[in-house]
Amino acid sequence: MSRTALPVVIAGFFISLLTSGAASACKSVDDAQHIAIAPAVLHDLAKVGISRSFIFDALKEVSATETSGCWAGATGNFDAQIVSVGVLQWNYGQGSLQPVMRRFRDKFPTSAGLSQELTRLMPNHGRLVFSAGCLAAIQTADCRDGLLAQQSGGKLSTTLKQEFDALFESDAMVQVQVDYYVRLLTSVKDDLLRLFKGTTPTPRQIRWAIDTKVQQGGFPGNADIDRVRKRYGSLSAKEKITAMLAITTWYDGLCHTIDQGGVRLDCDWNVEHWRKTIQAGAVPDEQFDLLQLTFLKSRTAIGMSGHWQALTFQRRATIVLGVGSVAGKRVGA
Repeated sequence: MSRTALPVVIAGFFISLLTSGAASACKSVDDAQHIAIAPAVLHDLAKVGISRSFIFDALKEVSATETSGCWAGATGNFDAQIVSVGVLQWNYGQGSLQPVMRRFRDKFPTSAGLSQELTRLMPNHGRLVFSAGCLAAIQTADCRDGLLAQQSGGKLSTTLKQEFDALFESDAMVQVQVDYYVRLLTSVKDDLLRLFKGTTPTPRQIRWAIDTKVQQGGFPGNADIDRVRKRYGSLSAKEKITAMLAITTWYDGLCHTIDQGGVRLDCDWNVEHWRKTIQAGAVPDEQFDLLQLTFLKSRTAIGMSGHWQALTFQRRATIVLGVGSVAGKRVGA
């Protein structure tokens, strides 16, 4: 599974998630003076309305669902990813965690400096986690077996979780996480200019784009987008409502099959409230466009042979419509 992120637009929803779901002992995602973002990068991102405050608001939104608002939130092999950790839930299964770990390692000019920091943060498991096998682009069997030996029922042992959390809450690793996220936003800037030509992207479009990039790594191609937009460009208001209701029917059927994960607490509620919103004629053109693009891209979520397609769709549909349920947490109604 590609770890999903950034569920909704409405700020109040994230506040409620952070206050109700965050682990009391975790280091919560927030801006801090020690976190550096290059002025030239901020200047470039400002062209599409992304400021430093927007970056950290977005990170809070990502972490609300992924880690209950924490910088770390390490989890085990329940989803076949060996270990997942950090605001974007980087993991060994997809090979996304190793580059993050190597970037942390490279912050220390000497092996002695790294060793000293690992003695402080990961005294029991640092040697394994920063071994050549665990840092390799393709995790070795020795690394995988060592990490799985510290798990039971897909859950990390207490010490392994504590040490991964301590590592990802450290100032150096927080900086690494922000660096990766800012690079992601920089790439999204170019996508926004392609997807919404000739306009200044709205906050909703930006958040939708970030979520899509985080979860699925990219966007539909120009030809597919042009095909869909050309098709709906001739629809009447009534026909647009019919088209959106058809998408909710697709989602309803998909998430009630026997092989969809992460939607048990959400599906029926989403279908009911999305249909009410659509039938009330409360979906402006911007949101209609984003819903079509969400449907277009969600159909290509191929992790575990499509096991997460309904979850993929419901997260971004909640962003688009401003109403929805994600992991049993509801917004907008």
